[in-house]
Amino acid sequence: MCGYSLEHYKTRDAAKDDELILRKFPSGTQGFTRVNETDCATCLKEGAELMVKLPNNQSRRALFDTLPVGSHRDALIFENQNTPLSLQELPVETMATVLSIGGGQVVMQDDSVKRELVTA
Repeated sequence: MCGYSLEHYKTRDAAKDDELILRKFPSGTQGFTRVNETDCATCLKEGAELMVKLPNNQSRRALFDTLPVGSHRDALIFENQNTPLSLQELPVETMATVLSIGGGQVVMQDDSVKRELVTA
């Protein structure tokens, strides 16, 4: 996250255990910020693992991913689901906790999402 659509805003990298909230920035783009830091976008790496609290009060694990095309490319892939969901499709004020900061590639395996770490 923090690609072209959020490049004009103050940003910072996500950290493990960050409490995030999905906000709509003045540009119309939705992105995560820390709960108490509304003017600074929180940048997530591909493969970052989140616990997302959905509007129905269910919590679900998800991996952050980037869609290959489109003007809004930030997405989440929820556990046991292999279709990415754009952040633009989630309700504003959706809450999430960073479980791991990622740095891997998101891969599909047996209809479930796995994180594959990139090793040098």
